[in-house]
Order: sequence, then structure tokens, then C-alpha cells
Amino acid sequence: MSLAYLKGLKTRYKNLLEVELGKSEELLTREVSDFDLESQIRKVNKSYRRFDEFGPKFEETLERLSLILETAKAEEDLKTFQKESELYFNIITEVTSRKEELKLIDNFLQEKYKNLSKPEPDSKIEQLIEIQMQMMQQMQLQNAKPQHDEQAVKLPKLEIMGYNGDKQKFKNFRNNLK
Repeated sequence: MSLAYLKGLKTRYKNLLEVELGKSEELLTREVSDFDLESQIRKVNKSYRRFDEFGPKFEETLERLSLILETAKAEEDLKTFQKESELYFNIITEVTSRKEELKLIDNFLQEKYKNLSKPEPDSKIEQLIEIQMQMMQQMQLQNAKPQHDEQAVKLPKLEIMGYNGDKQKFKNFRNNLK
């Protein structure tokens, strides 16, 4: 792989990880209500998966880049890489730490989700019975409304002759429909 390509990959993964660190920071500091608990769990898991995906790729790219810089004798690039390596190490450390925090938050959210007060089966049955009663009342009201038969018009019954697909009889069939 070329040096420019690896530099580009390094920058890409660094930027992706920094963005994800920002998003996950928001997840960790955000207050969670019972209404958006499932959404929060999905976001935490997504963030964790992205760290799992990009973290190792970032490390691998850094290793490849350092090997190429050392063997290519690119002194200026190597010095720049060494200066920035502390920043890269901090990002990797922060990613590792954030993954642990996300795992703890996920466990907490999962436990909270399990302990949500679920309606008792009896109350659900009572709710269903109440809905059924309301529906029956609506049906009775609809049936009790007077029918407007005097305004109804009875149309004559149309008799349409059959068509069996014979091309020679099609004109007769079509003319009969007019």
C-alpha cells in the first residue's frame, strides 16, 4: 500500500473515531426516560459496534504506516508521525475506555428495561373487554340509525353474455356491451 493511501486511511479512521467519541459522550450524559429506553439501547449498541469496527482498523493502519515510514526513510513524515503518535495513542485509549463505559451503560439500560412496570394480564384483559364494549355500542348506534330506503334507487339487472375467447365472436361480444 502506498504512503498516501495509508495516511488517508489513518485520517479517515481518526475522524470516524473522534465523531463516534462525541456521539457516545452525548449518550453517556443524556438523561434516559422509559419512553426512549429501547432507542437509547440501540444507540449505545451501535456506538459500541462502531468502536469495535473502527478501533482495530485504526490501530492496524497506524502499524502499517509506521512500518512504511521506517523502511522508506521518510524522515520528515516519520518525525510528524512520532509527534502525532501521542494523539493517536490517546484516541485508542479513549476508545477502549469508552467501550467499557458503553458496556456498563448498556447493562444498566438492559436491566432498567427488564424492570419496567408491565401491565398485569388482568388489567390487559379488562382493557380489551372495555374496548369490545365500546365497539359493540358503536355497532348498536350504527344499526339504530334510520335507513333511507325511500331515497334508494333500484337499478335493473344487467345480463352480460359470456365470451370464450373466440376472435370471430369478439365483435358481437363488444357490440353487446355498448
